[in-house]
Amino acid sequence: MENNVNDNKFHIKMFGRFEMTYQGKNISFGRNTSSRSVRLFQIILAYRGRGISRHDLAVCLYQNEEVANAANSIRVAQHRFKKQLESSGVPRTMMDYYVTDTEGYCWNEEFPAETDVELFMNYLEEAAELTSVPDKIQCLYEAFRLYQGDFLEEAGAEEWAVVFSVWYKRMYVDLTQELIDLLRETRDYERMLEVSRRASQLYPYDEWQVYVLESYQKMGLTREAGQVYNETVRMYREELDLDVPEHLTEVYKQSMTQDAQSGLIDDICNKLEASLNSRGGGAAYLTFANFSDTFRLMLRLTERNGQNMCLMLCKLKTECAGEYNKKDSEHPMQILKDTICDTLRSGDCYTDFDQGYLILLMGAEEDKCDLVFNRIERSFKNRRRNKILWESELTYDIVPIESFHRII
Repeated sequence: MENNVNDNKFHIKMFGRFEMTYQGKNISFGRNTSSRSVRLFQIILAYRGRGISRHDLAVCLYQNEEVANAANSIRVAQHRFKKQLESSGVPRTMMDYYVTDTEGYCWNEEFPAETDVELFMNYLEEAAELTSVPDKIQCLYEAFRLYQGDFLEEAGAEEWAVVFSVWYKRMYVDLTQELIDLLRETRDYERMLEVSRRASQLYPYDEWQVYVLESYQKMGLTREAGQVYNETVRMYREELDLDVPEHLTEVYKQSMTQDAQSGLIDDICNKLEASLNSRGGGAAYLTFANFSDTFRLMLRLTERNGQNMCLMLCKLKTECAGEYNKKDSEHPMQILKDTICDTLRSGDCYTDFDQGYLILLMGAEEDKCDLVFNRIERSFKNRRRNKILWESELTYDIVPIESFHRII
């Protein structure tokens, strides 16, 4: 929840310990966070948008106590709360947080307040409408971060608060499960670990440790999985005098007996996938050494399958000033490099060579090289239009493939 000194809005935390801030300053209630004045404020805020009848408010506020004049007692409680706000520097014009009507008590919408509960619900509603998996994950994650404990945990023994607490926890459990499933689906095991660890710290007896173990297993961190399992066993035995749940033990055994070959394959896949994603689309730029190895391999393959390939040298003659680095985005050589990457196919590759680039075109015939060069030249000129106007001339040569067959 955003909160700064220029924000004329109350920011209220209701998940976990009750907190209230105004213009960046905490409103202190001292030891009176469970007083009737604070509780009255919390009840009416909890029923924001629908209101609460006089009878129900009296039941929530006084429970089994008999009160001669409940309405008057409520006014006294409100007055005390306003005094606490005033002592914290809140303007008097911003203290009336409820209004009354024939039905009972309603939240005063002119009282500027933002709660973590409302933001939590907004994120859940937004996530339900989203179809993009990354967007849904982010929305659920924001809701997950807002939930920092049971609803008004200090009022947890009161019946009205229990109802809200159970309701919000059910939503938290559902969203956390959905979030973990989506993170597993997208193989984001680091965030899956973060979420499951946070959930298991918040509710250690709700068996979220299963997903902590699974996350460590997927990441190949067996020692950390063992530490979590041993700590969970200790907690169940010492605090509950129970054995750890069977399915949690099963997940742990799987992490310990995971086939080494399977782990190796996963590691290879993950590293290759990361490398391919980092390269991006278009033709592949290679160092000259890697280009040479790739060229040798392609020569051998074409010997077997008869596929065509061409080797083109695209040369650039430029009067670019010497003080400019070739890697400068304004330099004609860098513009040409980006042009080749974006113009050619992902199956092609290229490398630096003298004042130009050596290009390997897979599946291309020599008589098609004119078309390829024309595409490069057009795109290069278009990209140069808004750049520094250095004189440049682009030409190309075909390097005969036949002369290289002796080296394979």
